[in-house]
Amino acid sequence: MYCYDLHRYHNLGIHSICKSEHAIPYRKNEDSPSTFDILIISMGLELMRIHSGHPLSIVTGDHRIARICRENKDFPNIVFVRDKRKSLKSAP
Repeated sequence: MYCYDLHRYHNLGIHSICKSEHAIPYRKNEDSPSTFDILIISMGLELMRIHSGHPLSIVTGDHRIARICRENKDFPNIVFVRDKRKSLKSAP
């Protein structure tokens, strides 16, 4: 866990993230990432640059963020966590 403030350098990575995101087709019931989602990836890219040589992962429950990062080898590693409470509510 790392506490990290947003700064102007995070805006620099947004273009490459959006370019990668637009190249990945959407799946059923998958929404486009919010500005906040894109900034999370951008912050991860900046942390990878600052702490090069050390592993970095983003923990998310969002399918689209996970797919964007998995499709681009230059983006942070993703740890996908499914919310079990949602699956329990939809169970018969």
